[in-house]
Amino acid sequence: MESPVVCCTVLLVAAAFPGVAPVALADGCQPVEASLKDDTCGTVASLSVRGDAQGTDCTGPSACVTASGTGNASNEAGDRGCGFVGVGCVAVSGTGDADNEAGSVGCGRVGVGCVAVSGTCNASNDASEGQVTCGSLGVGCVAVSLDGHARNEGADESCGRTGVGCVAASGTGNASNRAGGSTGASCGSTGAGCLALSGTGNASNGAEGSLSPSCGALVAGCVALSGTGNASNEAGDEACGDLGVGCVALSGTGNASNEAGESSCGDPGAGCLAASGTGDASNEAGQGSCGVPVASCTAVSLSELLTASVPG
Repeated sequence: MESPVVCCTVLLVAAAFPGVAPVALADGCQPVEASLKDDTCGTVASLSVRGDAQGTDCTGPSACVTASGTGNASNEAGDRGCGFVGVGCVAVSGTGDADNEAGSVGCGRVGVGCVAVSGTCNASNDASEGQVTCGSLGVGCVAVSLDGHARNEGADESCGRTGVGCVAASGTGNASNRAGGSTGASCGSTGAGCLALSGTGNASNGAEGSLSPSCGALVAGCVALSGTGNASNEAGDEACGDLGVGCVALSGTGNASNEAGESSCGDPGAGCLAASGTGDASNEAGQGSCGVPVASCTAVSLSELLTASVPG
């Protein structure tokens, strides 16, 4: 007897994509495929409860959606990228990896970038091969994992360049956003910077380039938060909230640090902030940086303050 989950899934897919014929394409994939235990492959939707779910040649305003209960979920973009003018590819897995490969055009270039979600394994979006990627004109890519690593990687002019930067969040693994290249202008360069969150792992944002700005240069800089791991932001010139609020790195028991180039860290806005409960805290920036002439950069280590205030 077929599982009610699969039956419901097939009905939902049929309702969402009426008229889709179950005829295999040249590459062996069907437009929509669902299965209880076998691996599936689709160019619009691919759903499997126990097997791997794969999306290939994901092209168009609404790109592939893949979901798996215990297997891996992955999408590979077509010639026009994952959701070029809409929502990028979506990959969801309960206990497997969730991955999106955006190709040279990118993930949701003028909309929402790719989304990868995993319960116990890694979640990642890779849009590093081209320019103007990961929601360049909207919201950047989003990677979320409860018990694995979460990672977003973009090229030049990527991760929500004129909107909100990429978001990576993990409960126990590392969370990271990496964007930029020869020109930079990444991680919400004219909007809000990238956000990396981790409970017990490291949280980091990196947005470098020789012709930045990056990390929310005109509004709010990148933010890295970790409970027990290290938190860090790294950006190039004219970066980290250049005209607004600088980058923020916060950790409970790990190290917290911000590093940027010239005219960075909230110049002339508010400087970068690094704070840690029991670890080290530091900010490093080039000439004309750290909130000049408004607010300087701040590095706070609570353990060092307590040690200094209580001699012996």
